[in-house]
Amino acid sequence: MAGDRWVKVIKPNKSDILLTDIPGLHFLEWNIPSPVTNSQELELTGIDGVLPSRNTYGAFDLELLFYFAGTDSKDLNLFSQRMKSLINERDPFYIVHSDMPRFKYAVNSAEIEYDKITVADMNFTIKFHCYKGYAESLYSTKHYSLSDDNWQFQSGLVTDEEIKYTFHSNGFKVFNGGDDEINPLYRHNLKIYINVDAPNGFTIRNKTNGTSLTYKGSLKKNRTFVINGIYSIIDNKRVGKDTDYGIITLEQGYNDIEIDGTSIGSAKCRLDRKSTRLNYSH
Repeated sequence: MAGDRWVKVIKPNKSDILLTDIPGLHFLEWNIPSPVTNSQELELTGIDGVLPSRNTYGAFDLELLFYFAGTDSKDLNLFSQRMKSLINERDPFYIVHSDMPRFKYAVNSAEIEYDKITVADMNFTIKFHCYKGYAESLYSTKHYSLSDDNWQFQSGLVTDEEIKYTFHSNGFKVFNGGDDEINPLYRHNLKIYINVDAPNGFTIRNKTNGTSLTYKGSLKKNRTFVINGIYSIIDNKRVGKDTDYGIITLEQGYNDIEIDGTSIGSAKCRLDRKSTRLNYSH
């Protein structure tokens, strides 16, 4: 039971809690859950097979196994009460652990299953209910730096291009290092900040997958047009009525983005997003 194995609880507006700082508590392992796939299929009379739709992913349980070595039965009972208070909240919170340290899991409930060994020590499993259906990167791209260890891309990633998320041109490539698309319709985090002189409006387009959004109003470069998921915002006010209600999604890997329009100037664009992780997190 090495000292570099840890589990952290991140609660909104509260200090982070490192569970493994509790004397006698050791994090042993995690059980890797399988995806909970929700597949809607339509069966038609006289037609072979079924017609599939796009899959979505349901909530899953993240199971973490621990060992606690107490001094006596009172110590064990006190620890049990303390653990209940640490992982039961009225509001959702996040769990991060050392086996996948650059991803966090949004949870809204937890259950403890005890396996008592003696009067003073026990093994126990905590089942955290991950309601979003996916894990997400611990940090967003506004914190990105290739020189630090806050990022955990897919294994086998090979790239000879610089990865960045702020651009000073009307055409650029955005890298999505997760193993799933970034799609605001699935509640994935994606914010795009655009500054551009566009007297006749503009269109931002992901040429990799064909998604786009068109703003039909006039925009000065000193004002920021924000695409926050499915919402379009200027000066903290929604301006969706002045758009075509399009959305931008990001595919895995590199995405070719273009901003164009009639009499448009040079654009500045910044993307802030969190990658999602599906292959081990459901």
